[in-house]
Amino acid sequence: MSDLFGLNVRKKKCGKSNKLPLYLIGNYEISDADISGFACVILRPFDDPGTVDTLKKHMMKITDILKKPVAFEFSGLSAFRRKSLIENNIPFITQKQAFLPFMGTFLQQQEEKKHVVYDTFTAAAQAIFIKWLISGGQELRTGEIAGELGYTAMTASRAVGQIEGTGCFELRKNGTANVLIPLFGRKELFEKIKRFLASPVLCTGYADMPCDHDLVVAGTDAVAQRTMLNAGRLRTFAAYEIDKKELRDELVDVDVQAYVEIWKYDPKRLLWKDECADPVSVALSLSGEPDERVEGSVEDMLEKMWREIDG
Repeated sequence: MSDLFGLNVRKKKCGKSNKLPLYLIGNYEISDADISGFACVILRPFDDPGTVDTLKKHMMKITDILKKPVAFEFSGLSAFRRKSLIENNIPFITQKQAFLPFMGTFLQQQEEKKHVVYDTFTAAAQAIFIKWLISGGQELRTGEIAGELGYTAMTASRAVGQIEGTGCFELRKNGTANVLIPLFGRKELFEKIKRFLASPVLCTGYADMPCDHDLVVAGTDAVAQRTMLNAGRLRTFAAYEIDKKELRDELVDVDVQAYVEIWKYDPKRLLWKDECADPVSVALSLSGEPDERVEGSVEDMLEKMWREIDG
């Protein structure tokens, strides 16, 4: 790095890095730098840069020991992380931006490409996000999850754009694979993203039981199995790719018929541990439910899910 948006940059290996704690030496490539006459230390993370709080602590520690301002060098930053660094006054350098408050400088070469964020996720993006949310894994490997759900690579690519566009994930490349790194814990992340989620229910009707189609327990029946809510006499199921014409519009006999929801994605591919439809989709299908008992039980169901995932 010899030129940064017209600034003269000279960079060399830090001569006093042996004075730093081992945990800092092990996390960063540490360089002494001169940026147009301003002496500073540049830290390039070897791996995951960590949280903003971690970066701030490392910056303050090195500044205290080496008596120089510190700037972090990144190959790229998400819009969310860049905004967070600026708000926390943490200097950084990328190929497209330089935020150096100790020089009174914020330079930007060009606008980064922004993904279009729609009012709601597509059915595929929602299913991929929920599959990851309930899986307990850390990184969202969209290609793998899309394959498990039966989606094409093209569909997975579009889903990546929508999920990343929320600003709640950071996109990284692992070879040719797209990996989304969450910037929040699961529960907080769900609260931030749920405005992009919609009920999975495409249409509904009644079916005589037993039914030839592959049905999954859903709706208030699923909630009742997971909470203290009493199930009603009319059973509720979810299904995928059933022709609406196969369902009746009229309930004739509650002991013979069941209420069937046709979903936009396959509930069988998102089963929870109890083999019922996943709690997130069930909660979305019951959003706006006027019965306060159901509403409270849905919240209890989700809290139970978070405990089981975290536990």
